[in-house]
Amino acid sequence: MEKPDAAEQGNEETKSTHSVASAKSSGKLTVRSSAGCSSRSSASTRASMEAARAQAEVQAAKARLAYAEKEMSIKIEKARLEASLDVLNLQKEADAAVAKAEVMEAAAAQLSISEPKEELPFLAQQTTPEEKVMNPI
Repeated sequence: MEKPDAAEQGNEETKSTHSVASAKSSGKLTVRSSAGCSSRSSASTRASMEAARAQAEVQAAKARLAYAEKEMSIKIEKARLEASLDVLNLQKEADAAVAKAEVMEAAAAQLSISEPKEELPFLAQQTTPEEKVMNPI
């Protein structure tokens, strides 16, 4: 086999990077570079990819916003429930104190009715100021 000469090699390279078209109306040979079409196609593809990426970001931001709104309403409800629990606990303490006072008053009333002459044990241990002066320790 013979090696192709330099002109043929150059011709092969030209065919691979350029497309040759003849314009029949003018009879001139027109050479168009396929690299130009390729770069336009590449730029168009890049632009499409950027547009798709931007659209994806928009959709993701909308989803984050929707979840943030749901979280906000849940947090508001949680705060409302916690405040209601605080009020309920205070009411429980107040009701327990009232119930205790009522029981103690009823017990004291029962003691005073049934045995009016008997003193409560803690009252018997107390001394008056005069007794303290007369009987120092």
